[in-house]
Amino acid sequence: MLSYQGYNAALEIDEESGLLVGEVLDISNVLTFEGETFKKAVLEFHRTIDIYLKTCKQKGLTPEKPFSGKLPFRTRPEIHQGLFLAAQASKSINAWMEDILRQAANYQLNPNQTGIYQPPYLSRAFAADDTVEVGAASLRKSFTTRWLLLSKLTQG
Repeated sequence: MLSYQGYNAALEIDEESGLLVGEVLDISNVLTFEGETFKKAVLEFHRTIDIYLKTCKQKGLTPEKPFSGKLPFRTRPEIHQGLFLAAQASKSINAWMEDILRQAANYQLNPNQTGIYQPPYLSRAFAADDTVEVGAASLRKSFTTRWLLLSKLTQG
């Protein structure tokens, strides 16, 4: 792994060309580079980051910062308790939330997928025309998917 000015990159060998090909990680912009040797690839990585930062500055844009993996999250105590109880059976709250958020993001990006993974700690599936009360809010599911909710969080 290469690092420069807070950005990280991975290198691979392109067997066809014999070049070292790299890509900057942990940002949504796609930044790639290559070099004939490791030293040249590292220099190209630095050059790529420098050009990226300079171009952003010239265009008045804020350059993306690498994703840190830290996501501050605040919630009501009763939701926190529900998360703790749901996660307690199998893993830490952070690991549990990571699994759930990954699934939700995947579903959001791929809404036509044919199924949703149902972890064992999700205890209730709702039919197409069910309305579930969660506090003051109502969730109505679409007919093409099944919403899986924690029974602990759906109790009113």
